[in-house]
Amino acid sequence: MKNRFRQTMLNSGISVGAQFSSLVLKFATQTIFIQILGAQFLGTQSFFINLMLFLSCFEFGISSAFVYALYEPLAHEQTKQIAALINLFRYIYHRICVLSAVIGLAFMFGISIFHYDTELISHWQGAYLLILANYLLFFLNEDKHQLLIADQLGYISVINQCVILIVQTVLQVACLVWWPNYLAFLTIQLVCTLGGNLAVSWQIRHRYPYLRQKENRSVAVAPATLVKLKHNLKGLVSSKLSVIITTSKDGLLIGLLVSVHAGGLFANYTLIVSGITLMLTQAISSVTASVGNLTATTNQKNVKTVDKVLKTHYFVNFGCTTIAAACLMGLLNPFITLWIGTSYVLPKTTVILIVLIFACNQMRQTSLVFITAYGLFFHLGIKAAVEVIVSVGVSILLVTQAHMGINGILLGTLTSQLSINLWWEPFIVYRAGLHLSSRSYWWRTLSYWTSILLILGAIIYLPEHILANTWINLGVLLLSLLIASCAWLYIGHHRKTEFRETQNLLKNLQYLISNAVQNR
Repeated sequence: MKNRFRQTMLNSGISVGAQFSSLVLKFATQTIFIQILGAQFLGTQSFFINLMLFLSCFEFGISSAFVYALYEPLAHEQTKQIAALINLFRYIYHRICVLSAVIGLAFMFGISIFHYDTELISHWQGAYLLILANYLLFFLNEDKHQLLIADQLGYISVINQCVILIVQTVLQVACLVWWPNYLAFLTIQLVCTLGGNLAVSWQIRHRYPYLRQKENRSVAVAPATLVKLKHNLKGLVSSKLSVIITTSKDGLLIGLLVSVHAGGLFANYTLIVSGITLMLTQAISSVTASVGNLTATTNQKNVKTVDKVLKTHYFVNFGCTTIAAACLMGLLNPFITLWIGTSYVLPKTTVILIVLIFACNQMRQTSLVFITAYGLFFHLGIKAAVEVIVSVGVSILLVTQAHMGINGILLGTLTSQLSINLWWEPFIVYRAGLHLSSRSYWWRTLSYWTSILLILGAIIYLPEHILANTWINLGVLLLSLLIASCAWLYIGHHRKTEFRETQNLLKNLQYLISNAVQNR
């Protein structure tokens, strides 16, 4: 059995490092993309990417259900059941790929029929088909990515993606500089995605040779596992729809109800916030497989051990969210100004809403990790439907009736986060997973959110146009915000048990790193 702490630290460390590298590479590509191709191409690409995000709702959350189903057979090395689940997973995903292709083509014709192409680039059909083809390649290899994640080896997939992205960035930048053709730019992305799929397939063949054995190709999934899979999928379908719709909704509605140009401006902020979100989510969620392994090998008598892990995880998540939100609040507009100019800057009120939505999303991650680890997907069904109705309904109402533009769409998203997700998901974890009272969790939540709002409220009044009018000043402001937010966390929370637990985790990490260096 793998050492949970070692695998958690390995997955977290590599995931964060790879995601940071990915963010830097994406910035490099987008900078040259904007300078050479311009805002119209940026708006078009942003609109199409949001359509692909929306299209991914037809994955129906199957990957989460299968990852949970794999925890127990992987923990007990039940190779036949692992092979049976992977075969079923692959079968379903290949059919979802066909369904997504049909719906994706229908979207393309819908864009023309409803005249949404008036603000798009002239040859948008070819660009859309290349982006759609790149998205569909995802389905052909997803079973392999999810197997690595379930087996606490997600870092292998992350490293592969990072290497492929480096190659892709070099080729795309060279293409933009020497042959500024958008279709060639997208073709490079498609070829690199295919290369990444082949690399992961090679890893799987060597790590799990039993998946290719003839006797394992016809093994059926255990009836009890199949029943639980179907049960979880009932909740996951609506949950997945909710996540995808609320994630892609902002960019899509801005493109449809405001303008494609406004969608392009919003895309620059999305690039930054999504990059930070992915880095933190990779770190916070990379423990899911280890938590799943813990819940699979822990009985109800020792459930307080899991609760202790949850509270420590929640504190670490809160600390990361506070620091990141503080930096985003103080640096987003100054960074955009220095990066691509004042013409791409959004109003301060919009930035405040973007940061608050970011904080809400990040604070949810602890509950989502434990929902996945316990396989509590069925309980998300009603919540997901309500969330979509509130988020989309309020957004459309505020844009069409109150004429609030981008802010109206973002307020709709924030409303659904605060009125539904803030309490529903933790309630599911404690009631259906831990079977414990959640009172202490709510006191922590109140304390954490008070801390976040106080520091964000103070940063709003910073004279950013003076403090960060050069790259050096921006660096000084970043350092100041990091120090201030860390000091704020220490002053407000250093006496808590979770703070001491986090210190112990950091000491263990330091010991692990020093041992690894000495052994090398």
